[in-house]
Parts: sequence; C-alpha cells; structure tokens
Amino acid sequence: MFRQISDLRASANLDFSYYCLGIQKHSNTLQLFKTAEDLNIVYALAKNIIHGDDWSILESLDAFIGKNEHIYITVCADVFSTAYAPGVNATQNLGLDPEKVIIYILSISSDPGN
Repeated sequence: MFRQISDLRASANLDFSYYCLGIQKHSNTLQLFKTAEDLNIVYALAKNIIHGDDWSILESLDAFIGKNEHIYITVCADVFSTAYAPGVNATQNLGLDPEKVIIYILSISSDPGN
C-alpha cells in the first residue's frame, strides 16, 4: 500500500514520509523491503517490538515525528497476535500485543509538536 501512497504523492508533487511499526520479514516479500528501502521508508520490525527494543524504536519514531508537520496514524489489525485478532485476513501467530502498540500510539499522539 505504501507504494500506492508514494505514487499518488509524487503525482501531486507532494513529499512522502512513511513509518511502519510492526512489519514482519516472514510475512512480506524481499521486493517489499527493497521498495521500502528505495522509498526511504522507516520501519520497526515486530520482532524488535516484541523483544523490548522500545527505547531505540521510540527514539526513531520521535525523530520521524520531528521531521513531519502532520502525522496520520492507521492501525492494521493484521499486526496483532491471533490471540487478540483471530478473525483478520492475515493472522499472525507471532504478532504484537495491543498493550505494546498502545505505547507507540500514545507516544505519537502526545508529541507536543503534533
């Protein structure tokens, strides 16, 4: 989806900035990660969130927020563990715990610059 957003922004001569939290390498193609790299997309892998790399992820997220005037947040239910989102299209046995995701959402929404 981020490729479509990037293309639409480019066609309107607008900047494109995207941060993806919780992406998983085993659930996506190498081409998707190559495209993300080509588009300068910032991302945090789910495994780093699960294993408690909160501080460096929050620092990275804060740096991203500082470079953008507006932040638009979407949450894809596919990112959550099947224990919390059993009926989604692409279930994730190794997905995220919603309590962990809330930490990042609160970080974004409480940023004084937004």
